[in-house]
Amino acid sequence: MTGRLIVHGTEPPLENMAMDEALLRSCEAGREGFPALRFYRWAQPTLSLGAKEKPEAAADLEACRRAGIALVRRPTGGRAVLHSSELTYSVVAPLGRPPFVGSVVASYRRIAEAMRRGLAAAGAELELTAGSRRAPRSHLPCFAAPSRCELAWRGRKVVGSAQRRLRASALQHGSILLRSDAEALALATGAAPKARARLASAMVGLEEVLGRQLTHEELVACLVPPMAEVLGAELTEADLTGEERRIAVGLLDSGRFEVPMENAQTADSPA
Repeated sequence: MTGRLIVHGTEPPLENMAMDEALLRSCEAGREGFPALRFYRWAQPTLSLGAKEKPEAAADLEACRRAGIALVRRPTGGRAVLHSSELTYSVVAPLGRPPFVGSVVASYRRIAEAMRRGLAAAGAELELTAGSRRAPRSHLPCFAAPSRCELAWRGRKVVGSAQRRLRASALQHGSILLRSDAEALALATGAAPKARARLASAMVGLEEVLGRQLTHEELVACLVPPMAEVLGAELTEADLTGEERRIAVGLLDSGRFEVPMENAQTADSPA
């Protein structure tokens, strides 16, 4: 089986989400070019909210506006993630084919294990977490605690992911931290002082683990071989098709991923 390897540079926040969903819709329509593995970055610091999160509860909208942090709505669920010093990945493939065979947790585990092996090649020995995939009742952000089948170093989260399944296809995307910025995440989410301290001890970036800088190119090179193996495909460098670009433009025009910033108010601080 052949698939696509899509490597993008820094893209605007809304476009990043539109391209991920365009790939998902293309796969759902039965088009060729899947599985697809995409890597990308963000043109500015961005807080992405899970599909069902309420902006006024998950973010401090006024603080984000003052700090120049963009907000987007993800097509997947989960809790708020600050995208800044990281490499983001997405995987799109038909259901019933690798890696989306069996349960959601099983597919999380397959992708996480492939990433664990790839990051070990870069020198980072991470562990697969055994937490729960159920989000806590509080609106603490994603990196406040590891969920099941994510990657951590000495209990501190390094990779966080989220998944969405349609009738015949699935998307999983996630954040691979190069450097952690708990202060910026706390600011963007309106975290209380106790939560801020928790965030600082709950997350860590790969460069902090390794004690050296990592280029995005080095990281992609380490991750592609094990990811291709778990996808069961030979990956060829490509890009979105013209039709997928048109789908992405339509999604942008619909405002699907926008988070209104008008009348921004400070979020209630979590207990």
